[in-house]
Amino acid sequence: MKSHYYLCLGPDKKEFFSLPSEWKLQHFVETKEGEYIPSIEEMTEEALSEPIGRPSLGELASGVRSVTIIVDDATRPTPVKKVLKVLLPLLTKAGVSKERITFVIALGTHIPV
Repeated sequence: MKSHYYLCLGPDKKEFFSLPSEWKLQHFVETKEGEYIPSIEEMTEEALSEPIGRPSLGELASGVRSVTIIVDDATRPTPVKKVLKVLLPLLTKAGVSKERITFVIALGTHIPV
């Protein structure tokens, strides 16, 4: 089975392409030599704990009775597991019990990949 990808070429322009399934795709980020690249977990922690110009997730969730989290379906490359690894402990620390957290899988209406 081929993997499908696209390049963003502008606000409303995408160029779709496929790669043979036997190819092993590697993701690279070009940085300056010696520059540290934070992990998804570290970036999530910072974004939720110290957002720019807004209260932290802990402040927002304090006193909240329940939370609904919407995640995309498995056809998207979003690192949901890594984000949830940070998000869920922050919510429980803010006092939201695990029984009060609901997940909605956003299936969307897109072309199957």
